Amino acid sequence: MTISLEEAKHLVGWSDDHEIVWQVREFPLGWCFWIQGRRFRETGDVESVLVGESDHFVIAETAQVIRAGSSLRYRNAEAHLLDMSRIGLPLNQPHFESFTRDRLRQDPRFLSQEELHRILEPDP
Repeated sequence: MTISLEEAKHLVGWSDDHEIVWQVREFPLGWCFWIQGRRFRETGDVESVLVGESDHFVIAETAQVIRAGSSLRYRNAEAHLLDMSRIGLPLNQPHFESFTRDRLRQDPRFLSQEELHRILEPDP
């Protein structure tokens, strides 16, 4: 089952009262959508910026939505998804979280001490 761009738009909530997709880019596995606050996009009011939202990937083959967010932890989200696909990992949110966490453990150069401690602490 492969979905279309129109179906992918529906999965990420293309536009509602609070959020709006302001950019879409195709990548080898599907599409990347950038989400932002509707009011910020319409007025430029910085108090309306959505923090923590950003890249939402939709995998065309499975219709999985992977929310990468905007933290440094996910700064290579597209590359991580492509690597996951190449080695045969399922492309879903739990595997993405685990894969990115493992990658940061291998190469923590770009993290602050606080982020590094948070990521390396075991989950409760």
